[in-house]
Amino acid sequence: MIKIEKFNKDIIWFTNLIDECFSIKVKNKQGLVKWKFFNNINNSKNKIICWYDGNKIISQYSNIYFNFIKNKKTIDWYLCQDMCVSKKYRGQWLISEMFKKLYSEIEEKTLTIWFSNSSWVKVDKNSNWYWYNIIDNLVNYYFSSVIFKKWYSFEKIENSANLENIDFSKFNFFEDKLQINKTKEFIKWRYFNDSDYNFYVFKFNDEIIGYWVFKHTKTISTLFDFNCIKNIDEKKLVNTFKNISFKNYNLIFRIIILENNFWKKLFVWFFKISKNTQIYFTIKKHNNFDKLNVLDREEWKIMWGDVL
Repeated sequence: MIKIEKFNKDIIWFTNLIDECFSIKVKNKQGLVKWKFFNNINNSKNKIICWYDGNKIISQYSNIYFNFIKNKKTIDWYLCQDMCVSKKYRGQWLISEMFKKLYSEIEEKTLTIWFSNSSWVKVDKNSNWYWYNIIDNLVNYYFSSVIFKKWYSFEKIENSANLENIDFSKFNFFEDKLQINKTKEFIKWRYFNDSDYNFYVFKFNDEIIGYWVFKHTKTISTLFDFNCIKNIDEKKLVNTFKNISFKNYNLIFRIIILENNFWKKLFVWFFKISKNTQIYFTIKKHNNFDKLNVLDREEWKIMWGDVL
């Protein structure tokens, strides 16, 4: 007999399910799952619902808590993380039941974000209950990486201990935009538990004025995140992105964002490849969330950051 309950902390069955459904490509699979679902900075607020067949976890639905910030005001939100059903048990409406149970416990004035393909909005016959709102699909922008004369000096930070002397609060490039509230603790958790991330600070007159986060492959450097001081030379900023890519022997620099005039103005002379654009940025409102008056479509499309 199968039953639906809150997660019982059996990390082995949970990891096995995630790996079966998504094929985790790392050696320390349990470590990745613990970091992603259970060891983040707001762990006590996470909400995880599972279906069990005996002691075996056959389906899971997780909402991981974060918060946004705009003009120093924080907004509660959740990221829907890797919901899945074991192949043997699909077609039994398990996701719908977990959905209803989990969201009955979500506090007012919160929202949930998904990144999904277009089929997500057709999960089942009850999908019109979910109040989803597709903001847009993600787009890959590509640029040629070449050396520019006008750019900022930069330094790679290898150890999170070296972040202690950096004042992240002065990086206000997106201050009047809706953004993820990236405290120093968030930065440490998000980017220093994965060796694939490359964290850089950049300077002007020996003063740190911002940071960037990249992933480098053999051919492409992808910018995942950045923030900096407000009144910055934007041309030099983008030139430095490209120079970092070039200095890592990559001739292509890439960003993955939602199409918006804000980004088009900042990242000019890009070329776009539509091959992988069918990934949607989707929002579900909970209870009295509309009272916050922040669900402006264009504003959501400006929001920057690696939330995956």
